[in-house]
This record gives sequence, structure tokens and C-alpha cells, in this order.
Amino acid sequence: MYGDIVEIAQNTLLIEGKRPSTIMKEPDIANSVVYKADDVLYLLDTGATPFFRERILKAIDSLKPFQKIILFNSHSHPDHVGNNSIINEIKVDKKEHYISQAGIIGLDTEKDFYRKFKNIEKYYDYLDGPTNFPATLLRFSKIIRILGEDIPLDILLKNTLLKFMPLEPSKDTALPLEKINPIKLLIGNTDWTGWNFEDHVYVMEARGHSPDEVVFYLPKVKVLFLADETFEFFNCWPDSSSLKVKDVIHKSIKLFQNKEAEILISGHTHVMLKGNDAVKFLNSLLKDYEEFTKQVLQIIKNFPKGITVNKIYKELKNTDTNSAIKKYLSIEFPKMPPFLKTVITSVLLEEGFRVKGRMRKKKFIP
Repeated sequence: MYGDIVEIAQNTLLIEGKRPSTIMKEPDIANSVVYKADDVLYLLDTGATPFFRERILKAIDSLKPFQKIILFNSHSHPDHVGNNSIINEIKVDKKEHYISQAGIIGLDTEKDFYRKFKNIEKYYDYLDGPTNFPATLLRFSKIIRILGEDIPLDILLKNTLLKFMPLEPSKDTALPLEKINPIKLLIGNTDWTGWNFEDHVYVMEARGHSPDEVVFYLPKVKVLFLADETFEFFNCWPDSSSLKVKDVIHKSIKLFQNKEAEILISGHTHVMLKGNDAVKFLNSLLKDYEEFTKQVLQIIKNFPKGITVNKIYKELKNTDTNSAIKKYLSIEFPKMPPFLKTVITSVLLEEGFRVKGRMRKKKFIP
């Protein structure tokens, strides 16, 4: 349940986030993990909203005393960094805050999201949605485009980000991880690149969900925190990479099979998974994504002259008896619009299909 503090291992606490009924009404809050090893407290992501901030502080208080705190962000999206300023609130002499260099720019949230949506807009109109609410708001936004091309985007972004306020990513305390030279990390029979913090926390490059994404391994308690690499839509942003997501998941499965990891925490699956349950979950992510990709590619083959993303989306809705498609559609609208259309776009771009046509109406050619 949202805000619950769950002990997942010795001196290791999960603060549960939440998935919204619709992103138009409430925020999507990522999980946070607090871990103490020796006299160092590690805070992995900070979620957003004042309520979640108080829950993190309560978890931290329960692990006192400690002499140092290190805050890591898995990446710069607002549902993971909104309470970063919490580091200034904790009374301890030694403080450090790290995020990957590629994520520093993303701490300017509104500007970063504006860039992302402008990129999406090349291929399909993000204001096209299903006929039910909140599509009414989107259709109204399309009408007011006549007053200015970017006005609907400004309204959409402000309305969405308002749910996360106050956003305090604490850019002034953030240091790029790359200030420390990355090293090869060998965990069992898996190779990673990243950073070893005193054998307490391994910070490992992932770069799938976003170019700045890192994941975390706590070797002493065998906890693997995969953040948004386990988000069902592998490439839900224009800068996502499904290939890198799949690589992370395959390596993570090996960690559990070889007993190097025993507990899995993800960014938006608000439960703790152990052993075989973690492996089943990770395999299900791969299976569903492969099936989704297969369905998208099958649809485009039926349109030799080209097809738009919106048309593919409608065709997928007609195949919602397929378990993977049914699952994806249930996650997407109105919980996470317009992610599924972005996933469709990314699948086709990664597969190398040609693109032609005007802005927001581009066709992909098989």
C-alpha cells in the first residue's frame, strides 16, 4: 500500500510508491529503498509528494544512528527525484548525492519533458486518445492549437507535473557518477559496468528505460533494485532502448538463478519478489514485450503502403484478446497516456522501418 514501510532485509527498508488510477488525476510515485551498512545510510530514489517525503524520513529515522548519507537517483524522471532536497533536511555531517551525468539535464523537469514530447510529436499526435475521459481534455487541447502550436503541450505538462509538486530535485547537490571512474563489476557470471561504494552498494549502468538509468545491487543482503528497467513498456520514451532493457533483465535473471540475488525491488511494482517469483516476473516482462512486438510487426506487414501509429494502436485494440496486448492496454490508458503509442513508435524505429509524411501523421513503411 502507498507509503508503507516494509523491511525487506536487515537494515533495508522499502517505501512503497503507487500507480495512479489516471495520471491526469494523481501522480505515479516510484518506490524508494533505504539501506544502512556500517555507519553509512544509502537512499535510493526519493519519489515525490510531501506525504511520500514524510514516509522516507520516518524510514530514515528508524535506521539511526549513522555518520554519512549517500543519495542515489536511478534516473532523473520526476517520480524518482521529487524529494531529493530531503538530503538537506537530514542532520549529518557527511552527505553525497549522485546521478548519472546524462540525468543532470533532466533535473530541469519541465524542460526535459517538453523536449521528450516534442520528439514524440514528430510521429503521432499525443492529443489523440480514446473516446472516454480524460480524452475530452485532450480533444479540447487540440482545438486550442489554433492559438499557438505549443499551448496544448504547455497545458498538458503543467497539469501532469502539478500532481508531483513540490518538485525538489536538488540539482545543486547532485554530482555526476562519472566523476568517479566506472569499473567492471563481476557478480557471479554476469558482467556490469558501474561503481562500487565500499562493497555496500553496486551502482550499475543500465541505460535502457532512459539514457541515465542505473540500477542497484546490495551484495551483503542480496537485494537487486532495478528501478524502471522493469517498467512493462520497455521503450516508453523517445530515448529509451528496449535492447538495453532486455540485456539488464537477462543478466538479472542469471543473478537470481545463481543465488547472487534473493530479493527483487522494481520502480513501479510495489511488492517484494523473492527467488523463483522474481525470475517468473522478469521472464514475463520479456515474454509480453516480445509478443507485443510480434503483433505490431504483423500489423505493419498488412499495410505495404504504410500505416500511422494511431492506426496501429486501433488495430491492436481489436486484438485485445491476446493476453500481452490486453495487459498493455490495461496499463496504458488512462493510467499512463500516451506511452503505448510511443512504444509502438520505438519498436518500428528500432526495427529500421522507413518513415514518411507530415508531422503527427507520419506513416511507417514495411
